[in-house]
Amino acid sequence: MPITRPALTSVRVVVSDESAVADDAMRLAHDGLVESGFLTATRSGRRFTAPYLNPGTQFLVVYAGDEAIGTAILVDDGPFGLPADRAFSEEIDALRAEVISLSEVSGLAVSHRWRNRSRLVLGYVLGTVVRLNGARGAGHRALFAVHPRQAKLMSQVLMGELMFGPRMLMGAPGTLVVTGDAGRWVEYFTDPDAPRQRRLVAEYALQPDPDWLERHPPSGEWHEDVLPPLLEESGLESRLRDKIAILQSPVTRGGAGAYMVGMI
Repeated sequence: MPITRPALTSVRVVVSDESAVADDAMRLAHDGLVESGFLTATRSGRRFTAPYLNPGTQFLVVYAGDEAIGTAILVDDGPFGLPADRAFSEEIDALRAEVISLSEVSGLAVSHRWRNRSRLVLGYVLGTVVRLNGARGAGHRALFAVHPRQAKLMSQVLMGELMFGPRMLMGAPGTLVVTGDAGRWVEYFTDPDAPRQRRLVAEYALQPDPDWLERHPPSGEWHEDVLPPLLEESGLESRLRDKIAILQSPVTRGGAGAYMVGMI
């Protein structure tokens, strides 16, 4: 039986890597993480981490009219790893050996002004997250790191199968939740006995061709317009240059193996 819910005015969910959408996503993610204690406020007011540079990263923003009110950032595993690697690298490495593909739902947040309707906003966000991950098919798993108090609920809603932690993640304790195989997502979300929160997400996840969803093809636009000041603020380029310099040094190329004997 459908769940009756109030409508948002002119609501749309945009999935894109265009500059305006990426900037809105990182701004909302920054504010949410700062408020929850996971992140110290940055000068830019944006949440940026190296894994966002992986090919396939998608910025998901819910808009009410022109106002950005909710977000999630979907990060495909790639050269820069995943955001949760900083606390759960061994567990994630074990998953990498078992699956075809892996992604992380990062930066989940609702605008402070819309917290009184957070369940409704999250219905759009999480429903779209489920839709996008489910489309990846068998062999794909998604993971997300949440506050330990939220881990059980999020696991029940999003087909969580494994949990690790809690463990310190940035500035607060976090629990890593890993979903079941995406090949089972339709069966999971069509369970008639599912809890109410899951059924709410399922309404958005399973709705065919929703008129509120906009998906834009990859453009790379945010790399040109939004990324440069964030790279400077993060110091990522400087650290990468230092690592490359070490790899290119004659000592490293000629005899690194000798120094590694007996070391783990």
